[in-house]
Amino acid sequence: ELKLKIPGSSNVAYCKARKRLATKDVDAVRQYVLGRVLAGVRQEQLWLGHQVKVVDGTGIKLADTPENQAEWPQPSGQRPGCGFPVMQIVGCFCMGSGAIIDWVETALKCHECRIFRRMLHLFDQSNVVLGDRGFCSYANLALLVERAAHAVMRAHQMRQLDYRQGKGLGSYDRIVTWIRPTAPGMGWSRDDWNALPNSTLLNFSNH
Repeated sequence: ELKLKIPGSSNVAYCKARKRLATKDVDAVRQYVLGRVLAGVRQEQLWLGHQVKVVDGTGIKLADTPENQAEWPQPSGQRPGCGFPVMQIVGCFCMGSGAIIDWVETALKCHECRIFRRMLHLFDQSNVVLGDRGFCSYANLALLVERAAHAVMRAHQMRQLDYRQGKGLGSYDRIVTWIRPTAPGMGWSRDDWNALPNSTLLNFSNH
């Protein structure tokens, strides 16, 4: 019997070692692995030849340090002295492989609909963007159309839709013209808002 000391259950050594890793080195490894994973996506994992990219948001609890508390404030309803700082992340995933392609880090006060604009460079004509109703806005869809990208999103619950308008494609689908709202969306300057197209054609379904 060797009578070796039983290893402790603490993760202190792991955390200290992780802190010594340079961020650029970790990101270089991530980019390399991502490239290999995406290159391995098979044709049958595409949708009609298009790569489906899923966007979604989540929150991550961080270490309770003064630096994190200053940069990533806690939820507004959290009692002082309780809880942890929370980072909001909006990520973009490859549906075929499950790999996370990229993400944007923000504080909780930033709505994911506005964060989406910082991810537009990830999408082109070969992509179908799949997102929940939180991402569905005139601006986001118009910008995707400009990039020739496709999108599948549920209409926001506050948006009034008239399925009697437009051109019918079938029992449940219609091509409609979505007119740019007069008032700029939240986070938009008047000049940037006016630079968006006056209208865009969209396929609405009431399935």
